[in-house]
Amino acid sequence: MKSSITKLSVFWVFLCQWVFAASVYAQELQISETTPSFEDEIQLEPDSDSLQFSAVESVELLLEQIETVEAEQNSFAPELGELSFELGLQLETLGLHEDALEAFLRADQNMKIREGLYSNNREILIRKIFDQHVALNDWESAEIALDNNAWLRARNVDSDSLDYVEVLQELVRWNLAVDHYDIEDEESVALIRAYSDLEEIFDIYAARDMPADDVTINLAMTVNHMLSQQVYIVDSVGQRDTSAALERKYFRQSRAAVMACHSLYNEAEEIRDRCSRSAEREIRRNLPETILIDYSSGQYDQNISFYSRSYFRGKDLLLDQLEVLKDQGDQRRSLDTIMKLGDWYLLFGYQRSAEEMYAAAWAYANQIGQPEVIHMQEPMAISSAGLVESLPRLVVGNRQGEAQVAVTIARTGEIEKIEYLDTDIDDESVIADLSANLAGSIYRPILRDGVPIAAVAYTVNKQVSY
Repeated sequence: MKSSITKLSVFWVFLCQWVFAASVYAQELQISETTPSFEDEIQLEPDSDSLQFSAVESVELLLEQIETVEAEQNSFAPELGELSFELGLQLETLGLHEDALEAFLRADQNMKIREGLYSNNREILIRKIFDQHVALNDWESAEIALDNNAWLRARNVDSDSLDYVEVLQELVRWNLAVDHYDIEDEESVALIRAYSDLEEIFDIYAARDMPADDVTINLAMTVNHMLSQQVYIVDSVGQRDTSAALERKYFRQSRAAVMACHSLYNEAEEIRDRCSRSAEREIRRNLPETILIDYSSGQYDQNISFYSRSYFRGKDLLLDQLEVLKDQGDQRRSLDTIMKLGDWYLLFGYQRSAEEMYAAAWAYANQIGQPEVIHMQEPMAISSAGLVESLPRLVVGNRQGEAQVAVTIARTGEIEKIEYLDTDIDDESVIADLSANLAGSIYRPILRDGVPIAAVAYTVNKQVSY
């Protein structure tokens, strides 16, 4: 109770500051002869200040109501749960996430007392608790909240039901975000957790003899591809040059990223050079670890074999999916899966196999009378490049930026050139990271009659938080 009183006191100071600011703002409106009337002001800007003061007034009223209920009843009164939840929503609107978190936690505690630990109504509260932890950059607590939500859903809908798939997909996205933003020090742990959650999803579908949904397939392709990128395995017997392939990859991506920095900072040599060096370091850092294995000896770490099998797991997954879809007569999804097989080969640099699969997709599309579905489509980002926008943004900082770039995509799906057209990002290190990520992206190329062709100056819009 003492901590609650302290919080209320702090918030009353906040309210006083808002009232003072409002009075000063009102005086300025009266003094200025050029300021529009109140009605004109409302028509011109009906959002920011008016909404803020509305939220503040709501918080003041809710605090008074909570104080009254506590005085007349007790700290476990049912009304306190609803009032605390509404208070949390208003505080969240004001950007006071720490206070909002306390309000949502109190509402959740009230809900557990009233309806029990397994109440379905707790899900929205746990979701709000999760959102506040993310806003406060407390990733560990956010993950605990996400796990709690999964546990609660498993208790209420059965962890073997199709209703549980969405929860597992969210856990996969979270772990992909943890890996993408380098939240954990130990590499691959988040990806392995994501892989485990995907295995649960496939077990749910297998038990029903159903094909997996498209979201799960895309997530599985990304996770297996990212796992394959953790290590670069070379047979130590019979291959001397172990770094040539990686160096070619590094050179290609670095060249594209450096060109991007030059396109934006061409007239500012010092900034341009800093951006280029930073982008090259980021690309180098993301290269897989080279591991030499003597397969003939039969003695090597089985964990390494898990990573090396990623390509075959993804391929088998898509082939199995295609077989089930064709048996069920689902022509449209069958066509999409054939295209995904082409994408899979492309991700691993098997250009001939990719082209053969795209040609097979074109033939199948004509067979089912839907050639327009894949003819001359825009390029499409695949693997992590296609999913990153849907992942939680685990970034320390409250700045947002946008960039519009023109990229040249080779028929191999690789990015050959990046040119910034417009951006409001004013930090060259952020530009460097964005350029490095773009340079490492793989796209499904444009297909003309099933044949991959290059895309020149294809416009891509990117949003970043930093």
